[in-house]
Amino acid sequence: MTSSANGNNGNKLEPKLHQQQAEEEKKSEKNETKLGFQESWIDQQERELADLLSLGQCNNTLKIICDDDDEPRLPPLNDWSAMCRGISIERDFDSLMRPNCRNRYLLPDYTYCSGLGNQMYRFASLYGIGRASCRRPIFKKGDQECVNGERQKELWRHHDRETPDEIEQLFPLYNSQLKYINFSEISASDIRYVDGFATKCCTYDDPARLQLHAMKEKFVQFKKTDFLQHYKFFDARRKDMRQIFQFAPKICKSVLASKCKLFGTDRTSYKLCVHNRLSDFVQSGWQSDLHFAVNATKYIVNELKPKFGNISVVLLGSERDFLDKIEQKLDKNVSFK
Repeated sequence: MTSSANGNNGNKLEPKLHQQQAEEEKKSEKNETKLGFQESWIDQQERELADLLSLGQCNNTLKIICDDDDEPRLPPLNDWSAMCRGISIERDFDSLMRPNCRNRYLLPDYTYCSGLGNQMYRFASLYGIGRASCRRPIFKKGDQECVNGERQKELWRHHDRETPDEIEQLFPLYNSQLKYINFSEISASDIRYVDGFATKCCTYDDPARLQLHAMKEKFVQFKKTDFLQHYKFFDARRKDMRQIFQFAPKICKSVLASKCKLFGTDRTSYKLCVHNRLSDFVQSGWQSDLHFAVNATKYIVNELKPKFGNISVVLLGSERDFLDKIEQKLDKNVSFK
């Protein structure tokens, strides 16, 4: 109708329509990149799970919800996982911090990255300490650039099951908030050094004694801190940390697929997860002990049975032979996954 009513105007509109479509496609690609996954990937995952769903092995809770004014997200929290809510990176993290806290920072003091768990623990503790004193975690560019940086590319070979972009792939919200600064560019008047705080591993040091909120400098750096591995540093901010450490959508989908295959129609048993670690812990003497793992599992199963009845033990670890030995020594009336 447009063409016939306006003569050749229809032909003039055609380039604009193409331009509009191109802009929409570009906008769509930007949103997909920000979320860390592609729409085609979602389609592929849903097709791979179709057989499981059709066999009734898992409820069909995998459909993506998409509001007109929001990004694609996974089903609601109570559908299947507390760690797989839909996320909006900028909105979610900024909502945790008061506006006047965005230019006040807390710096750790270390020159080694270690593994993913150590990095997460360090960030969580810095966040918990900083949140109470209106400061955000920030790290030194270079020495402390443990994610996607050249330093991590050198060091990750020591953790053969990890990759340089592991945090980006697992936790996009957390990855987006890892901020770095050239330490040499910080003016001496803008930084306060704090000595003697949390210098020993796995012990709690009350940050309230430091009165960080009263410090006027833009940056506060802890000297000779370790991994800050004590839950009390962030205990008051557990809800925040669960939000920051939400898994990427593709990880959630992969776990859901594994869940369907592993548990099938089992919706009634209590799942007890037993984690074991050997690999890089063997050299240091920190590896899981077979005798302890067996007896600890037996004890917990016996404690849970009066309340939950049917118990399923899920053995987790990278050494299958070790897990088989645990299973052989446990009671035969306990189901294993």
